[in-house]
Amino acid sequence: MLTFDEPSTSRKWPELTPMIDVIFLLLIFFMLTSRYATKTIPVDLPQAESSETPRESTIDIVIAADGSITINAEPIDASMVEHTILNIAETAKEPIVTIHADQDVGFGHFIAIMDKTRQCGISNISVATEEVKTYEQ
Repeated sequence: MLTFDEPSTSRKWPELTPMIDVIFLLLIFFMLTSRYATKTIPVDLPQAESSETPRESTIDIVIAADGSITINAEPIDASMVEHTILNIAETAKEPIVTIHADQDVGFGHFIAIMDKTRQCGISNISVATEEVKTYEQ
């Protein structure tokens, strides 16, 4: 004759410890990856046939199409450009400035930022461009 176990009156819950461990690991992963994520501003760079691979720059100045200025991924008011450049340049031995200007930025605005950079005593300035894309068939 077959014998069966007594039915259990208490409800059995699934073990939650492994799921909590996985959630904590995912939380740590996303916290660490967001720490190293860089802020980027979409800039449509002008194209040039003589474009070169960029060097490691100390100060990255981004001029967006709307005229907003960002220095080393920090938004800066136009009146604070010189002050910010001087503060960053003090910590660097030989600062290298790279200007990333959108192709829709007016030439006068670009020259004004370049002039402010030179007034800070920095002569090593480069302009970021994109390489001309050619499609050979």
